[in-house]
Amino acid sequence: MMETKEIKEKKKSAHMNIALGTFVLFFGVVILIAIFFTGTSQGKITNAAAGLVLAAIGAQMIIKSKRTIKKLG
Repeated sequence: MMETKEIKEKKKSAHMNIALGTFVLFFGVVILIAIFFTGTSQGKITNAAAGLVLAAIGAQMIIKSKRTIKKLG
């Protein structure tokens, strides 16, 4: 069965979101690692919050994109 142009575009978009989500997840993990090199407790809390938010966003982007690709076939 031939894929329609719309399905191809959605798959392409999902693959790009996987790449972007991987970058955001990696960046969040780097910020979480930076907690150990931060001197103040306020800085550690800020890094923890930012790292967790970014890691969660990246992971969700990857999960949602993989589900989309699986659904489209």
